[in-house]
This record gives sequence, C-alpha cells and structure tokens, in this order.
Amino acid sequence: VAAWPRPRSLARALRRDGLLPNVMRPGQPTGRPTVEDFREIAAYVAEHRTAPGPFDLVAEGETPGEGADRGASLVRPWQEAGATWWLEARWEGGVDALRRRLEQGPPRVE
Repeated sequence: VAAWPRPRSLARALRRDGLLPNVMRPGQPTGRPTVEDFREIAAYVAEHRTAPGPFDLVAEGETPGEGADRGASLVRPWQEAGATWWLEARWEGGVDALRRRLEQGPPRVE
C-alpha cells in the first residue's frame, strides 16, 4: 500500500514489485483513488521507478456477479488507466454474500 500523492510513501513502494494506492490529501478523508487518480499514479510510477522487473498496480472496487459485460465495463477503465490487477473489495453483506459473489467468478476483460 502507498499513499497518493505522498512522495516518501510512493518511493518506498517503488522499490518493491507493486502497489495498492490509497489517496491521502490534506483536509480530505483517506480513500480509494478515482480512475483519473489511478492514471496519474501509473504515470508517476512510469516516470520514477528505477528498480528492475515487473511492477503491478492494484485497483479495487466492486463488480456485480451477474452479467459479465457489466462487470467488464466497470473494470475496463481501470485496466486502461494502468491497473494490472483488480481486487474485488466486497466488505459488506457477510459471508454468504461473499460466497455467492465468489461463485459467480471474476469479470472478464479482454
């Protein structure tokens, strides 16, 4: 995890093999990045990372389990902004809701 747009936090993450960004701006609550934030983060990584090897950018959110096209349409903008992984972050609804969502499988973005 790294805090965007905090250079020291990002510098630490850039020495590793990936990051899951959180947005931390003065006077605002900490939260998930927007697609535009993510695009800026990907550009920052491309400009500042000097460590060798691949680097993953992890985006998180929720997709509906029914309708692969709908899930893909939600994930695709993140992929286009530079995400290499999608983390289904379903934190509400309990174990049964999580189990149902897992059984539906991931969204497919081609």
